Amino acid sequence: MRNRIVSDGSEQPSWPNNGPAAVPANGTNNASSNSLRNIARGPDGELTLFDEAGELVHIAPPAVTESLRYMLARLRLDEIELPSRLGLTSAISGEGVTYVTRSLALVLTNDAARNVCIVDLNWADPADWTGGAPEAGLAEVIRDSLPLERAFVTTGNLGLSFLPAGTASIAERPVLANSPELGQILAELSHSYHHVLLDLPAVHATSEALTLAEHSNALAFIVNQGVTPEGQVKSALDQLSGVDNLGIILNRSTSKIPGFVRRRMAGI
Repeated sequence: MRNRIVSDGSEQPSWPNNGPAAVPANGTNNASSNSLRNIARGPDGELTLFDEAGELVHIAPPAVTESLRYMLARLRLDEIELPSRLGLTSAISGEGVTYVTRSLALVLTNDAARNVCIVDLNWADPADWTGGAPEAGLAEVIRDSLPLERAFVTTGNLGLSFLPAGTASIAERPVLANSPELGQILAELSHSYHHVLLDLPAVHATSEALTLAEHSNALAFIVNQGVTPEGQVKSALDQLSGVDNLGIILNRSTSKIPGFVRRRMAGI
């Protein structure tokens, strides 16, 4: 495990943790338009996620986008490639995993013109989209009751796709997490997109969290600074020791250290 800590410097806005959108399996978004792509960028570095109709879903403010860009640059300097399939998780629920996942997807699609698919694997607490959490998604694809190409939710952002979790009972969740069909679907997505970001449940929130984390090439661990108990974080990291960990992202963190100094500090 690499001992790396990254702060996203964020204080999350008060709107819901709505989830990103979708593209067909070829990584292109027919619903996207140049006008939507242009307004997705704020003049101060803010990036915005829209649904198919242009309704606001998620905003990544400048402090967040700058910190994520710095994190990606540090990985490149350390000759570490961002994996094609990155899982994002936390110790307990409410750490901002969906928020960070969507913000990272926006940075990747905007800055590097990457085709990115966000996959919601949190059947215990599915991510909202405009109008609430989609009722159909990955769970229905695994059950073979819905074709993969029809499971996506369309976004208004070029290159960004969202595959919702769908609906699964408590008894079904471990079965879906262990199903060979899940691995096959994620492998197919990895061949169609530059990056697949897995929005994973918290380690201590549900029994299938560790199984789902194993589908990642590497993990990013989200910690709500000053809120998550240290013992919970250590326990979760110990349980995830079998999966490569790119490091810890401190969510909602603040620092009085000047930015030009923090950029020269190891481990941030």
